Amino acid sequence: LLCNYQTYCLYHLPSVKILDRMHVSDTEHQAAEAAFARKRLYYNMRIKLAKRQALDSIRFARSLHDECTNAVRGELELAAKVLRGIDGWAQARKANPPAASVPAAQPQDE
Repeated sequence: LLCNYQTYCLYHLPSVKILDRMHVSDTEHQAAEAAFARKRLYYNMRIKLAKRQALDSIRFARSLHDECTNAVRGELELAAKVLRGIDGWAQARKANPPAASVPAAQPQDE
């Protein structure tokens, strides 16, 4: 089995005949090419998986953000509606203040 640096060297330097004071055969060069091709395929798949997971996470975060934003917006709209109602009530009371004192009902004699 070749070490990673030996595989890397043999793949990128196909004309090398001696590596680490050892003769390198064509079979070892072919094994390095095959190993490098497998690693390239593996890491390309890992990159695609990581990109897909990142995109899914971003989509989930956006949907969660939109959901929370809509909930807060609804609460704010409700609070604004209540405040408008209170403001309307206060303006009506200011325009028509209640009588200072309401006379008590007189008992009727029979």
